Amino acid sequence: MLWRRPGSSCVGSGLLPFPRGPFHGHHQDADQISETCSRTHRLRLRNNIINSDPQHFVLQLLSYLKNNVLMRIPCILRVKSDFMALDSSFGPGWTTALQDLSESLLENLEPGDAREYVQRVPVEFLSSAKKKQLEKRDIYWESIRQEAKAVLRWHQIKGELPENTGVFRVSLPYFKLAGGDSFAFLRVCDSQGKLQLSKIGQGLAYIPDMQKNQGWKGMRIDAREIHRSSAMGIVGVLEIDWENQNCGTVSVDRNELSLSEQGNKINEWLIGVVQQECSRFATEKRTGCYGWLNYRVIEGIPSDDVICYWISRQNHEGSLEHKSVTWERVNFPATAGPIHEFRTIAKQAKNEEVVINEISWLSGPSNTSPHCDLGWVPRRMKPDKVLLESFDSRVVPIWEVHPTPASSSNPFLTARFPSEWQELSGILLDDYATPTSPTVIWNVDNRLTSYFEAEEWKWVDETFNPQVDAISHSKEILRNKARCAAWIALHMLWQHPELWRGILERDASFVRAVWQQIFGVQSEDTKIKFWVHRSRALQIISLQNWTIDKEIRWPDRRDRNSTRRLNGNLLPQVSSKWLVEIE
Repeated sequence: MLWRRPGSSCVGSGLLPFPRGPFHGHHQDADQISETCSRTHRLRLRNNIINSDPQHFVLQLLSYLKNNVLMRIPCILRVKSDFMALDSSFGPGWTTALQDLSESLLENLEPGDAREYVQRVPVEFLSSAKKKQLEKRDIYWESIRQEAKAVLRWHQIKGELPENTGVFRVSLPYFKLAGGDSFAFLRVCDSQGKLQLSKIGQGLAYIPDMQKNQGWKGMRIDAREIHRSSAMGIVGVLEIDWENQNCGTVSVDRNELSLSEQGNKINEWLIGVVQQECSRFATEKRTGCYGWLNYRVIEGIPSDDVICYWISRQNHEGSLEHKSVTWERVNFPATAGPIHEFRTIAKQAKNEEVVINEISWLSGPSNTSPHCDLGWVPRRMKPDKVLLESFDSRVVPIWEVHPTPASSSNPFLTARFPSEWQELSGILLDDYATPTSPTVIWNVDNRLTSYFEAEEWKWVDETFNPQVDAISHSKEILRNKARCAAWIALHMLWQHPELWRGILERDASFVRAVWQQIFGVQSEDTKIKFWVHRSRALQIISLQNWTIDKEIRWPDRRDRNSTRRLNGNLLPQVSSKWLVEIE
């Protein structure tokens, strides 16, 4: 594309016809294109289109072509100005270069609430003081982006989709930090042999979202998908250029792509390929100080030789600004996250004079988005035991030693509970791997959980939901104890008392048969108890009913003795062996 002065004609060198198959096409030198292109377009532009900054206009045009129109081209596309120092070209192949990918990856390295404020109120309407504050904020975040860009690296793979349906490119980002390569960006420096962390906004880490960009025969589709990395187990930028009409249809405005059944299957296959590549890359980088973190970002299970490093606070007074935060090897015993309800770190936590390492969440740039925080514990890695925080009755998972992958062999998490609580089958915590990841931990010594088996659990989980009538599958459920136990456990996870009561009304004999499979013939009065931390409620399931016994934490002003605690009221009092004392 040749750029001429305003008011004169603009000559554009057209694209060569896109050939069949990936990464083919006639490769020409830039200085040959204007003479050998298949077609030439001339466009006369008015002065007011370009205004007083023609270079800005041309750069915007170039960016629009690369990021909004073209995904992959068979030749070189050149943009050149004859009156300013501009001569840019890209292609053949994928139009986005590594620099473009870096800009796209880091553009969200800023709290969303800050951007929304500017979108709601135009800057020119604000006071001078507020404008200076926003300018200072913009300078700060631009400096953070430049720091990240300086250590950002890319690992790319390219290939063809099955059945001649198109091509793909996967770009995995990682950051070369002091101490190793990391999927997350940390502002870290080596200070006298210690890895010292500095803040990124209100947090300590930036984990880029996974981006998925799609095109149709080289033309970009506007509907870009963005996912949290841990939600899909992958990081980076996934680009797909579909070439076969059997894969789906594209709307006229290119805002929507509707994949066919074949397209969805290929899409699932490609996600699997990317997950394998992310896992392979994490395994390759496992020996550094961020090996454990890399597995956490992609929701993987670290291998035996991966040492757990995480944030460690040297003191616990004041706010984050006054804390010394380092990245170091985790000492055990340790918690999954902060013990206190308000997620502040205690000065010290002890269990029978043994100091427990209370580990913080690795927080993102914004303190208003807890879903961006990350704990050191993978979702499928079970603790060794659960303790009870003495003041607040908060159940605390504890790891006594460095965990191993063998603890993730089952689809359910089990741990040792206080010996006084054998009747408690499990607990539902609302923060485990992250501050917003509800997770069930089952009591390994409970009668119900002793019959859990992975294969039968899987069958029950795949067969039933609240819309499926269990009574019509009664013979299949009663086939063995493992299915009976999993079926009852599934009801506890659904938290649907009325459904349980409905089954009792319609076929009490079926429920009694399930009960006897697990607890024996003389089990009419046996109860199954399950603690839900968020609602502070003990769920009690029996052959007669489903009742809920709630904890009352604060006394009524008229009755100072009206409190009902989990420890000692709803359940038996536990010994000091199972208590955590915090200061």
